[in-house]
Amino acid sequence: MPVWLQGKLIEKKQWSAGLVSLKFSTNRPLKFTAGQFVNVGLDTNETTVSRPYSLINTPHDPLLEIHFNVVEEGLLSPQLAKLAIGDNVKISERANGLLTLDEVPDVPNLWLLATGTGIGPDRKSTRLNSSHTDISRMPSSA
Repeated sequence: MPVWLQGKLIEKKQWSAGLVSLKFSTNRPLKFTAGQFVNVGLDTNETTVSRPYSLINTPHDPLLEIHFNVVEEGLLSPQLAKLAIGDNVKISERANGLLTLDEVPDVPNLWLLATGTGIGPDRKSTRLNSSHTDISRMPSSA
């Protein structure tokens, strides 16, 4: 059974009819590495519906940020898109995932390719100082 942090919606941006960014504060700090994801959940009826979302903020930012496409028939994304400032969500206490720069082999050039909301983790990774000081070029479309 997952352990949850209490998240509160602080900022919401509607980029288009189906693309939303949300920023949350949490009741406790969340340690994570750029490129990891958390589960975000809402209580519905007698259960919690949750889905994984990549964090697009850096680990040093005070707020956690996600962005996502609204799936009209989805169980969670339409509900997240309807949240108002101050509404509460659940955020997994532990971040997961290996899409981190620490997992990239030592290479002279690093290309990060993404489409849609996948650009979020790429943009974040290019803004961070990484342990890969030997990467001479890290082009990004963002």
